Amino acid sequence: MVAKIRAAGYRQDDPPDGKTRSLISDRSALDISVNKTMRSLELFCRLLFALSFCSCTAQTTDSIVLINVGHSDMREIAEQIDAINNLNPAVLAIDIAFTGYNGTKEDVHLANALKKTKKLILPSKIASHGQDYYGKEMITVYPACDFAFEPMHSTSGFVSAEVSVSDADRIPGQFMLWQTTYEVDTFYHFSLMTAMAFDSLAAMSFLRNHDRFVPVDYQHGGQKFPTFSAEDVLGGKVKHEQVEGKIVMIGFLGPGNEDKHFSPLTDDPTRPDMYGLEYLAHIVAQILEYE
Repeated sequence: MVAKIRAAGYRQDDPPDGKTRSLISDRSALDISVNKTMRSLELFCRLLFALSFCSCTAQTTDSIVLINVGHSDMREIAEQIDAINNLNPAVLAIDIAFTGYNGTKEDVHLANALKKTKKLILPSKIASHGQDYYGKEMITVYPACDFAFEPMHSTSGFVSAEVSVSDADRIPGQFMLWQTTYEVDTFYHFSLMTAMAFDSLAAMSFLRNHDRFVPVDYQHGGQKFPTFSAEDVLGGKVKHEQVEGKIVMIGFLGPGNEDKHFSPLTDDPTRPDMYGLEYLAHIVAQILEYE
């Protein structure tokens, strides 16, 4: 508008004549109309954006795939990660603490496989170091993996806090969304970070509308997620359409009772019934299904 007035020989502070007033009025009306149209278009685009995410989480159980590494060594796990990455998953969340990096051929292979993963979630842990002089609990959150196994682009989330021996084998009926450390830094749960990498709108909505501690929804007896073994992955039995665009969670699902716990669903107090990876997957599904 200013450019047109100046081009007609007026200074910005000159009083406009009748014709110019008409031009100004018409242009102002046009600007208002355009602004309303742009706001409507923006709202429409936001709606389409939100609906696009809703469509990808309609069948949450099918959107989460579990991989059981069993008793695979570093080399075999690296090969599984490479094979899964070739199938183009949306997110790769690994519930394994990779430690003891020594620069061996196997270590380098695993580090490179992790580095090539586009969206990678790794575990961290919470520890309490007692109280300071003023009675404030000294809580820290630290990586569960060695630095060499944590690519710069990876994200971490805590999988558990240090618990007493009597509670070590029991999965709680609730989970903690976030933890603030002694240094007043905030860290988030592994499952929340996994869901966030897949559908940030759903994850942020869940985070905004829940308190720090949230009851775990086991979906009327627990959901069943598509599950594959290390042999399935390395043998080429996992197909592209079974993984592409989905959350792939890797961890231990047997054989044996390592990382197997008693859940609120168990009807036998003498036998653990749920692996830690299944527990984390239930929470991911709960976050993505939140309305």
